[in-house]
Parts: sequence; structure tokens; C-alpha cells
Amino acid sequence: GSEEHAFWWINHAPWNGLTFADLVFPMFLLAVGLALPLTMDGRMPRPSIAKIVRRSALLWFIGFAIGMIVHFSLKLEEIRFTGVLERIGIVYLVCAIACRQTTTWKAPAIAAGVLMLVHGVLLHLPAPGDLIASMAPGEGMSGWLDRAILGGTRLYGHPDNAPPFDPEGPLSTLSAIATTMIGIAVQRMSVRRKKPVIMIAAVAILCLGLTL
Repeated sequence: GSEEHAFWWINHAPWNGLTFADLVFPMFLLAVGLALPLTMDGRMPRPSIAKIVRRSALLWFIGFAIGMIVHFSLKLEEIRFTGVLERIGIVYLVCAIACRQTTTWKAPAIAAGVLMLVHGVLLHLPAPGDLIASMAPGEGMSGWLDRAILGGTRLYGHPDNAPPFDPEGPLSTLSAIATTMIGIAVQRMSVRRKKPVIMIAAVAILCLGLTL
């Protein structure tokens, strides 16, 4: 139905702000990260890279097919190659291979930290041709990367006549991968602790503090 008749907390924030709906996808990615060690660690032989790639490709294709059903077109500029399931497929590919190739919590935790650092630095750098950085819709390094990498395909506009951008664009995919890496690290840390709930709560508080 119309967003005008929905409870505010189940609608996404227009741009600034935060609602419960904005937390659903990150929490799902965190759950993916928490699940990966349970399905891979201690399993011999570990799932093959071919199987991981096949599952990732299937996730991406299902998302792409749904998008084509909703907005069918054979024109390149009207086809959208990104979306929620497509992003899950990309995130799963990277994180599942990382989980397969490592055994400790440190490597995923370091990878998450590096990805968030790179994301944060790029957000605060001006895009090529700009004098200052911007986090407005479709502007800054995020919007520039959307148009540079996905410019030949369907991008989102904005009611304020902002430049076109993609909500599942390249830059925010870095933090999506980082979120899943955090899940891998936390799960591996928890299985090695006598009181895993305390450890998980401590990490949650730390992440919340960093977010604020």
C-alpha cells in the first residue's frame, strides 16, 4: 500500500534519520555471517568454491529475474543489475570464500575493519570534479561511483531532483560485506567462550557506540 498510510517505523527513512525498516537488511546480513561458521567450520570437506559461486550466482539471478518481471526492458539504460538479492549474492560470495579459507575470528574482523575504514574515508573525500565531499542523495563519492560503474543502467532518481544514484551501489556494498564479516568473527569468538552471551553483548555495545 501507500507509504502515507503505513506506520512510520516500518517505512525507510527518506534520507536522513533511522527507522526500524532501515535495520532489517543489515540484521539479515549479520545473520548470514553468524550462520556461515556453523555451516563450514568443522565440516570436512568444506564446501567447494564452485558450490559457493553457484549459490551466489543463483541468488543474483533470482533477484535480477524479479527485477525484470517488475520492470521488463531490453534497453541497457532501463535494466537494473543491482538490488537486494543481487547484493546478498555478492556479499555471500565474498564472505563464504573468506569463511572457507580462514579458521579464526581475527581475519574476518580485520577485513570488516578495513572495509569500514575504506568506506568511511571515501565518504569524506570529494568526488572527482568536486571541491568538497557530500553525503546528499546522489552526490559525493558514493553517487559518483554509482554513475561511473552503473551509469549505463537504470539508476534511482530522487524527489529533490538530486543526481541519480543506486541504493545498492558499489560503495555501500563494502559496508554490507563488513557487516557479514562481523557476524563471522562474532560467531567464531562465541564458540570459544564459556559465556558467549556476554561476549556477544559486549561486541554489540561496542558496535553501537561506534555507530553513534
